[in-house]
Amino acid sequence: MAVALAVVWAALLAAWRWLGAAEWVLLPFLVLSLPAAWDLVTGRQAGLEIDCLAMRWWSGGHRGEARLSAIDHVRLERRFDLSLRARLVLPDGRRVTLPQDSLPPLATLETALAKAGLRSERHPFSLL
Repeated sequence: MAVALAVVWAALLAAWRWLGAAEWVLLPFLVLSLPAAWDLVTGRQAGLEIDCLAMRWWSGGHRGEARLSAIDHVRLERRFDLSLRARLVLPDGRRVTLPQDSLPPLATLETALAKAGLRSERHPFSLL
């Protein structure tokens, strides 16, 4: 993430310095990069762990856990912005949405779910 942030800031600086881009044009891009810089400075961690008894996830200060026996299936939704959303569907129909930044790549996630004995459903696109 540090490399990507450095590349973005270098491109903004180059656009301002050598291409003569106006500050008001570059400012929104700089502001959009500030949350990533904050995550880098604070050392924010995110991840997902599945063992034989439970699934645990964390993202920043938020943590969650669900027993595997309490999960009916996992719903994997591809959104129109091509991001992935994973929801744990409980037997009573309630859904628990996992933080997006805690998710591994889709193939890795599906393999881990299968090894844990959890059924996963893929849904290509979801508006909401």
